[in-house]
Amino acid sequence: MKRTVKALFVVMLILICLFLTSLTWATTAVTLAWDASPDTDVTGYKIYWGTTPQGDRTGLDAGKNLQFPLTGLPSTGPVYCAVAAYTATGESDRSDDLVLWGITAGADANCTITLSGSQLYSQGGSVTYAIATTGAYKIHDVKVDGQSIGAVSTYTFGSITANHTIAATSLRNITRPKNLRALEMMAVTQKLPLRR
Repeated sequence: MKRTVKALFVVMLILICLFLTSLTWATTAVTLAWDASPDTDVTGYKIYWGTTPQGDRTGLDAGKNLQFPLTGLPSTGPVYCAVAAYTATGESDRSDDLVLWGITAGADANCTITLSGSQLYSQGGSVTYAIATTGAYKIHDVKVDGQSIGAVSTYTFGSITANHTIAATSLRNITRPKNLRALEMMAVTQKLPLRR
């Protein structure tokens, strides 16, 4: 009996581990770029990012690169990013924050939307999404932040300052009947028997 319970426990533990390793976490990547420090003794740069403006931040060494792919970010913002230069003896103050916001885009099986999934964008920036249908379908509706904006084929988020969603749905494009016309009406007379 003890052996069976122990074996079941081991099997359950293995199944839980397999389940946890198969989960995918919603993360996003963005490449940051900055201007070089004019100081000649700079030996590299560090990127700092976090989800609060004044809280703890993750620091990553970018080396001497002036661009750095930042991965593992949350799929929605705000995400605060800053860069600092370092020398052999210390580190500069961090740059002003770059604030990133997320836009999550999706469409049904018969629609396509550019940049599907979650993307991060710089605060104040803008991005245009294009919506199209496939086969015998037409755009039925596009919703931005849950509100219908109609059957549009593009939508621009301008001056981004918050997280957003955009979702598109389609309908089968049924060919409408053509050549509706009135046929000639014929007068029909019928004699009715008189009742007495």
